[in-house]
Amino acid sequence: ALVLAAAGTALAAGSALDTSQVAAVGTPAQAKTQETLNRVRGELFSGKARPDEAIRTLKEVLAVDPGSAEGHLLLGIAYRTAGAPDLMGEAVAELRQALAINPEFAPARYYLAHIYLDLGRNERARDELQAALTTAPRNAQFLTLLGEVERQLKNPGRALEVLRQALEIDPTSNQAHYYLGLALLDANQPAEAIKELERVVKAGEK
Repeated sequence: ALVLAAAGTALAAGSALDTSQVAAVGTPAQAKTQETLNRVRGELFSGKARPDEAIRTLKEVLAVDPGSAEGHLLLGIAYRTAGAPDLMGEAVAELRQALAINPEFAPARYYLAHIYLDLGRNERARDELQAALTTAPRNAQFLTLLGEVERQLKNPGRALEVLRQALEIDPTSNQAHYYLGLALLDANQPAEAIKELERVVKAGEK
């Protein structure tokens, strides 16, 4: 229960990320496309989306505008949200396509890192997060996930360092406090770990 309450879903953890691509909406068709992307994004990040419906809608958008980095990103997220193991390859392909269109689109690297972490490919996850941080060096969510990746790579000292950086930027991040608690346990600091984990539990009770 603590894991679920503290960490939540990986998608929810990234819900504050700006996944949109700023562009001029010059025609009614472009405006309609952006309106559709905004709606699907809101549904996906609310946790109430129907992945199959989102996938179908995003495929229709991309058939009209295959150069939409945001469209490919959201389709990758929708595939991952569907949860089927055989769709993870599709999710990775869409996120890679988003980066092919815009190599500096850091949210695509963030969600790629989530997938690689799910698949146990922790070094690849670290590579993606380090690349994302070159674009957004003070992004607390990127640092938080990097801290957990370092912990899973058996680098508790580095994990503690990165997670404390994340909390300097966003002291209210329950996920960062949760991962910090786990890293402290790995670093044989149980008293400090318990403080962090109790903080997360209390925050979830509010």
